Amino acid sequence: MKGKLALGFLGVSTVVVALLAAHGSAVEAQPVASIALPQPSGTVQLYPGCNNIALTFPEGTASQMVVQAVTPAGAVQSMWRHNAAQNRFEGFSPAAPQASDLLTVNALDAVWLCVAAIAPPAAVPTTTPPAAGAMPEETLTVMTYNILDGGGVGPTDPKGDWCCGPPRGCCNAPGGNRLPRILEVIRRGDPDILGIQEAYLWQLDDHAIAREVAAELNMNYFIGESGSPDGAHVALFTKFDIKGAESYPTEFSASNPRGALHAELVTHSGQSVHVFVVHLKREAPQEVPVLVKEMSPYLGSLTVLLGDMNFEDPSDQASVLREAGWYHPLAEQQGIDQIWTSPALAPHVQPALPIPAELTAGTSDHLPVVVEIGIPSP
Repeated sequence: MKGKLALGFLGVSTVVVALLAAHGSAVEAQPVASIALPQPSGTVQLYPGCNNIALTFPEGTASQMVVQAVTPAGAVQSMWRHNAAQNRFEGFSPAAPQASDLLTVNALDAVWLCVAAIAPPAAVPTTTPPAAGAMPEETLTVMTYNILDGGGVGPTDPKGDWCCGPPRGCCNAPGGNRLPRILEVIRRGDPDILGIQEAYLWQLDDHAIAREVAAELNMNYFIGESGSPDGAHVALFTKFDIKGAESYPTEFSASNPRGALHAELVTHSGQSVHVFVVHLKREAPQEVPVLVKEMSPYLGSLTVLLGDMNFEDPSDQASVLREAGWYHPLAEQQGIDQIWTSPALAPHVQPALPIPAELTAGTSDHLPVVVEIGIPSP
């Protein structure tokens, strides 16, 4: 039987004492993190220990999404909510979601959000970016977004029911058809290049869903299908011409494969940009060396890697990428959803304007990551 946080880690009385003690000791400390809550709450400062806050996320919001609303990434150790009816605490741990029993939260839930004292940014392994060189000729907005189980759309109908039909079966994801709200999030980010993970079912009926999304966004697209028809495909949407593209259906893992893709784009100024979109598995660190091998011919080009990496930075997997010459310029601001670049682009990466929490709330268990990348003159 799978262990649960509420009873498997701590007894109820111990939890109460620990939470109260931690919260009391945090009062005189300095804030080490903050959470962006939907209006009317706005940004709330978080202190070392456990912070009692009232959530304003919509009903049924995934706990992982609450964690991802906290800056800096990786600050949250656990989240707890008291179940009065059962007189016990339910908990969520980002490090052990499979052992958690607090998987969703509701509007006005009172929770204890426990955060660690954050190490200074220097704790994140970094490599000094190369000299900036030529000034950027154009600036691109780049986004990566894991939309959770295809956005909840019907098997081939972007406006249809939540995906409870063949071949995938019920998604068991909250929120029904979330695609209209996901499109609003994307429009707010206004990306030139967009990488999507978990594009379940988007390849069916001659890419019906992907074609509809591309039409709504006025973008070109390419789907990187996995080795399974009902697998976790990835997709690329872009305002630029797609000169060429390829999928990696089974190269990363033959067992329960997830899609990946590589495409060459031609920007409005005529520059070639290579884009990789991936969705790696947490339990498969051997996928990173495969990724490095596939990307190595493009290290000297203008290249961007977008993906749900399923590892933090710093980590052993991140070190493999960094030692191969790739850069993660905003590592301290990104969790497992990351944007890496080749050396030529690393000096020109900046954060984009944040997307309001009230737009992203309830759209996925991941938040989109958006950056601005300057493309240097040839």
